Order: sequence, then structure tokens, then C-alpha cells
Amino acid sequence: MEQMSLERRQRLQTLVAAYRMAPSNGPVARALYEALQPVAMSVIRKKRVAKCDQHVLCNEALFKVFQFLPTLDDVMALECCVLRATHWVTADYFRAKAKVEAWEVLSDLDEQDAEGRMGFSEWATCIEDPIVRRCLTRQIEAFAADHPMKAAAVDLIDICGHSRDELAKHLGKSIDQLSKYLYKCRAELLGYLSVCEG
Repeated sequence: MEQMSLERRQRLQTLVAAYRMAPSNGPVARALYEALQPVAMSVIRKKRVAKCDQHVLCNEALFKVFQFLPTLDDVMALECCVLRATHWVTADYFRAKAKVEAWEVLSDLDEQDAEGRMGFSEWATCIEDPIVRRCLTRQIEAFAADHPMKAAAVDLIDICGHSRDELAKHLGKSIDQLSKYLYKCRAELLGYLSVCEG
């Protein structure tokens, strides 16, 4: 896996922080999106993905840089940025992505519909590097405790191979309680996203 230089990593984290402070600032969002391009182009070369396929480009680039973002909130900010920035790239993609919700995964993963919506369960196929998996697991464990975005951590644990039974036990909840809690958190998180996206 291509290593990101310290300078590029720090620039990305600085841009993420700036975007979180002013998500409606178009130039900041654009600068952050452009900072992802070297990573995205690496994905394109490796996967032989058409450059115009922004859906694949953005999702895979997002996962490539996930390990360099310090908190789950930063990942959310980056996802919002990708949604906003792709408006400059292709309006069709932006509309389609907005319809299915960037964080659709916060509803139960087994309810993915048959319309080909791309949730995190499918994005997980992008995570092949064991270093990325370990980083994801560490980050998830750090946020699985009482945290506003626990639902996001919950579903990311699923990606790393934990079953729902194990997860419910880990969180001290029944499967039914876990399901209800996920829907509650999803509603809160979608409210957060609507503010970020303006």
C-alpha cells in the first residue's frame, strides 16, 4: 500500500480541521478534495477504474486515507466534503450520492436494498491491507465506549469481521436493543450531516 508522506498527512489533517470549522467554505472543501487526488489516482491505476467513475474514486480514496484521520468525527467531515466537492466534478454523481446517504450504513447492514446502493458493507472490500484493518479496529475500539457517534463505530466493527451477537455482548445490549439504538443514532447522525451539507 502506498505510504503517505508526513507532510501530506499533516496537510490532510489540517484541511480536515479547517473544513470541520467551516463546512460551507467552498474553497476549503475543494482544497481538501484535491488533496485526496494523488491517493485517488493511485487507486485508479491499481484498480484500473475509469477516471470518470467518481463513485468508486471517492469511496476508495476515502478508505485509503481513513487511517490517517485522528477521529471518527474527522472521517465524517471528510465524507461530507467528498459529497460537496464532487458537485464540482459531476452533478449527476452528487445527486445520486445524496439520495442514498453517505452514511446509509447506519441502518442495519442486512437491510441493504436490491437497488445497488453502496453502503460501507461493500466499501469494506476496499480494505485489503492488514495495517488498515488494525488501524480501523483501534479507532473503533476507542469510540465504541460512550460516544455520540457510537452507531458509526458499531457498524464499522461489523466491517472488521465482528458478528452482531459479539457486538451486542460487547456493548452490553440485546440484539433488539442494539437495532433500536442504531436507528436512534442514525437519525441523530443524519441530522448532523444535513447541517454539514447545508
